[in-house]
Amino acid sequence: MATEARRFGRVKLEANSRLFVKELKAMSITVPQLLTLISVSRTLCVSPHTIRSWVRKGQLRPIRLCRRLLFHPDEIARFLAEANRP
Repeated sequence: MATEARRFGRVKLEANSRLFVKELKAMSITVPQLLTLISVSRTLCVSPHTIRSWVRKGQLRPIRLCRRLLFHPDEIARFLAEANRP
């Protein structure tokens, strides 16, 4: 009887772990890749100091992770759209 209970528990655990892996894969598809300060500065052909200045002025809104500045691609698109307005 004890072995049946262990088997049942193991089957339940394996089913839960498969479900967790499926959910984790689905989440990884929807998580956007964030851009680093250096990659944004290279893309916009400006120095990292200029990017930091825009952040201080509130023109660019970063995601702060510890001391790192990371940028969502939509934020860069918003910034460029506002810069192109007449």
